[in-house]
Amino acid sequence: MEYYHLFTKNRCPHCKEAVSILKEKKLEYVVSSMDKAPAALAKLKESAGHSTVPIVFKVDEENQYSFIGGCDDLKGSFENDSNEENETKDVEEATAE
Repeated sequence: MEYYHLFTKNRCPHCKEAVSILKEKKLEYVVSSMDKAPAALAKLKESAGHSTVPIVFKVDEENQYSFIGGCDDLKGSFENDSNEENETKDVEEATAE
C-alpha cells in the first residue's frame, strides 16, 4: 500500500493545503507535526535539502521513502501524473484508429 508522509508545523498554511489535497484525492497519508521537535525538523530539512515545511514523501509498498518536496511539488506531481495519463490515452486512441 502506498501512502504519503508529511512533516508539518501546525500553523503552516502550506501544510494544511497539502493535507487538503491528499484528502480531496482520497489518498492515504500520515502527518507528523514537528512543532515540538525543532532539532529533528532541522536535521530532516538538512538531509532532504528542503528548507521549508511541509516536507512530503511518498512511501511505497516496500516502505521506501521517495522525497517529493513541498506543497507546490506535491501539486506538480499530480499534474505530471495527469499529463502522463492524458498522453497515454492519446497514444491509445491514435493507435486504435
